[in-house]
Amino acid sequence: MSCAAIGSDTAGSIRIPASLCGVVGYKPTYGLVSRDGVIPLSWSLDSIGFLTKSVRDAIILASVTFTEAATHDPKSGWRTRPLKLRGLRLGIPRNVLEPLEEDVRRRYEASLNMAEKEGAKLMKVQLENPQAMAAARNIIVHAEAASYHREWMRDHFADYGKDVRERLLQGLLIPATTYLAAQRVRRKLTASFRRLFKRVDLLVLPTTCIAAPRLKTSRVVVGNTSMDVRTALLRLTEPFNLVGAPAISIPCGVTREILPVGLQLVGDVMADQRLLSAALSFEKVLPRLGPP
Repeated sequence: MSCAAIGSDTAGSIRIPASLCGVVGYKPTYGLVSRDGVIPLSWSLDSIGFLTKSVRDAIILASVTFTEAATHDPKSGWRTRPLKLRGLRLGIPRNVLEPLEEDVRRRYEASLNMAEKEGAKLMKVQLENPQAMAAARNIIVHAEAASYHREWMRDHFADYGKDVRERLLQGLLIPATTYLAAQRVRRKLTASFRRLFKRVDLLVLPTTCIAAPRLKTSRVVVGNTSMDVRTALLRLTEPFNLVGAPAISIPCGVTREILPVGLQLVGDVMADQRLLSAALSFEKVLPRLGPP
């Protein structure tokens, strides 16, 4: 419907629809795009980013919307060129991958094989305590959303959808001590996450563990695990909102039902230019991948 779109991403709301629809979805490092005028969901997690048809288009939007601090040369903006995959150290976070839908796994493994053929080095890494990452993000987003919407809820409660009302009411019940503890855990986990980039250049994982679910589906079985659709869609994207890192979803083929699958590349905080440069190179070869 458009050449490009701007959206907000608090747990994956740019990358997830991009993955499910076969387009590019880029969430910059937290704070690189101004949130002025945006109604917040969670002011310490919300990132403004882009849905585009190509990585190059995402770079164009970034170059005209990023804060001045993000550009190396304010006069010329970013001069982002493809980054050679040869020698690039790609971290595979094995402790968060499973379970995966079988066709998503095939597309992911085909993408990794392609990167290896291009000379990239695959390295196993682990995210520290992904359960704590999910719990901390959940506490922060619910508490901050409830804080922002408290007055509107009081006067316009019936105007909210049932699902939104329930989550906002949950947020009102979170004690300040729990919120502050989640923020302290966040700082610790962010420091641990950033240490990974002493060993690797990027993390590579599927954007979502499933392809697009059918309308009104509430639960899915992934492997041998039953989970609600919301959890299935968020679990591979939300950790990177907690730590404020840049991440991009690029198409990497389709399932046997011809549903798009996305590959997610994640960089260190403020390493957006390296991330986008690598994404340009991945994009050149990923479209060659056909149905499994």
